[in-house]
Amino acid sequence: MSAPSDAVREVEALGRDLSRLIGTGTLPPEAEDSLRSLIALARRLASDNAEMAATIAAQEARIAELVAQVAALAAQVAQLQRDLYGSRSERRKEEEDGKDGKDRRQGGKPGRTKDRGDAVSDTGLRFGADAPVIDITVTPPEIEGLSDDDYEVISERVHCRVAALDWRYVVIRYRYLKVKIRETGALVSAPARESVFKNSAADVSFVAGMLIDKFQWHLPLHRQHQMLAAGGITVNRGSLSQWANRAVALLKPVHDAQWRSVLESAVIQMDETPIRAGRQPGNPGSMKKGYFWPVLGDRGEVVFPFATSREHEHAAEFLGEYSGTLVSDGYGAYEAYVAARGGAVTHQGCWIHTRRNFFEQKDNHPEMAEEALKLIGAIYRIEKEIAGKSRAKRLAARRTRSRKAVDRFWDWCERTLEDPALTPKHPVRKAIAYATERRATLEVFLGDPDVPPDTNLVENKLRGAKLGQRNWMFAWTELGAEHAGIMNAMLATCRMQGVDPRVWLTDVLLRIDTHPASRVDELTPRRWKELFAHDPMTSDVAAVTAGRLHAAAKGAK
Repeated sequence: MSAPSDAVREVEALGRDLSRLIGTGTLPPEAEDSLRSLIALARRLASDNAEMAATIAAQEARIAELVAQVAALAAQVAQLQRDLYGSRSERRKEEEDGKDGKDRRQGGKPGRTKDRGDAVSDTGLRFGADAPVIDITVTPPEIEGLSDDDYEVISERVHCRVAALDWRYVVIRYRYLKVKIRETGALVSAPARESVFKNSAADVSFVAGMLIDKFQWHLPLHRQHQMLAAGGITVNRGSLSQWANRAVALLKPVHDAQWRSVLESAVIQMDETPIRAGRQPGNPGSMKKGYFWPVLGDRGEVVFPFATSREHEHAAEFLGEYSGTLVSDGYGAYEAYVAARGGAVTHQGCWIHTRRNFFEQKDNHPEMAEEALKLIGAIYRIEKEIAGKSRAKRLAARRTRSRKAVDRFWDWCERTLEDPALTPKHPVRKAIAYATERRATLEVFLGDPDVPPDTNLVENKLRGAKLGQRNWMFAWTELGAEHAGIMNAMLATCRMQGVDPRVWLTDVLLRIDTHPASRVDELTPRRWKELFAHDPMTSDVAAVTAGRLHAAAKGAK
């Protein structure tokens, strides 16, 4: 296609050639007038075409400029979203494409994202043996009025639906009888039922459910208060706070026993995350900033101690005289603690934090970032392969295959640092510096099969606390933050131990008043599972609920 300027020149040349025919007598006067008009029109169209082409070129240049600006702004927005709302998935596309489908449930169809291979019915609904089920038998209308001898059942089709009962809260009305024995004349009274708080209107089932709703399902107390009112039950909102605080206070000795158990671990993981807790003096509406310092042990237990700041002294305060291996990120508080403990504590750095520094540069410096991510990914592929194998096999793999993968990463770091394009403030240089400065700590896991290469597990336990902050936003007092830490620790440990938190809470709140204080460690989820899970203490409402479900099922048939 000719350029606009070429088209203009061609039109002008054609116009000159045609103009020579005018006045020669070759054409009739009417044809000459038409030819003059046609030549003028062609010249105007050529000129307009040239102007339009110039406008389009300018607009295309502007569009390209705006596209570049949008891409830059999108990168900034993505970074701000990660900073504001927590980290997004850092899985690379190559890692997604490399999946071989081994983790897929049996029964799924190729290319189908929704797999119903283990569903219990054609609806895709899944439920376990602990889910309450109401069986309703549906019969053809034709057999109505017939006796069982008049028809024969040849098959049945099962269809399942998830349903909700019309009640969320109930009131237990105890009627304590006082009777007189006619033969002896003695007066006897029924003993008081077990309760968490003496003479309280809160049943243990309500207290346990309230704590689970607040700290596991992130339903603030004011919303639970509204749900009670909607169910026709009037309770002072302050009473909910008092019951929650009293219940957590009862659990604190159990939490402290769990903390001691965590510090007996050979390997612990530690991190810190901010929480707004306590009002700022002299600044109404402003909250102080505190921190949870979660510590995960190797027995499947975690604690969430709270501190008013992120100062180095808190790491030493929480860990005390711990001896073993500490896995953490590169924050100076952990390095200072390890140094102060001499050789009693070995420090393992976090490869995920090292990787994250490169991941954040994959848009701005894709070639170098992708190479670093690929090299670190090789380390994690080995970790995935050896997971679940014996200690000896894991250690052998780390000393050989993982050692080579780590060395390849360090070699790349050294070569990349020689690139003159990496200025002192270049972000990739900073990412490499973060890694190389911690080289010794990042290699500890190569010599110990029980040491993880990162703090992923303890960061996963933080998710519950961080998700909850989207609902309750802050802790009104620092004591409230401490209580939140206790409950997050106990519920997270229940999940790790495979313990139903509602059953555990109900049993422990009923049992703790009479359980020997010297054996309080038996009430931690890990020990409780072994000692009491087979026959837990329950609330009276459990039997009532079971009976109502049975009656509902019986009436539906």
